[in-house]
This record gives sequence, structure tokens and C-alpha cells, in this order.
Amino acid sequence: MFEVVFDIELQTSDGEELAKAPAYATDNWMTTDFVPFESTITFDQPQAAEGKLIFIQSSPAGDEGPEPEFFEIPVRFTKQ
Repeated sequence: MFEVVFDIELQTSDGEELAKAPAYATDNWMTTDFVPFESTITFDQPQAAEGKLIFIQSSPAGDEGPEPEFFEIPVRFTKQ
């Protein structure tokens, strides 16, 4: 996380982007420990049954910096 914010992206299992949103730290972000955060992602129900939520590391160098690191969590889409 850099400057309190990082991106979250929701994709189907085949890589189709459904939504992208910023996430904001809700506590001290200048630590090497875990930091609580909040974000809201709005998306339409996909045809896919599974996907992934990707947390993308922000870089202080922006687009000029190294390739961003990321962490993925598998998700399942269900109709309500």
C-alpha cells in the first residue's frame, strides 16, 4: 500500500474484468503488518461461476516503477 490507497480488481476465472475500485486504509498504513481497509465494488452478475479478487500493490513510482505485485483470492459467484 502506498499513500493509504491501493486498487482492487474483480475478474472472472478467465480474466474478464468485472470491476475495479480503490481501497483505502482505515488505520495506520505505515507498517509492515496487516492494515485494515475498506472498499466498495459494484458489478453485474457474470455468467461465470468462479472468479478472483485481486489486490494490486500501489507503487510510489507510478507507471514508471517496477511491475506491481498482487495477491489473489478465489471467489464464487452465486445468484440471489
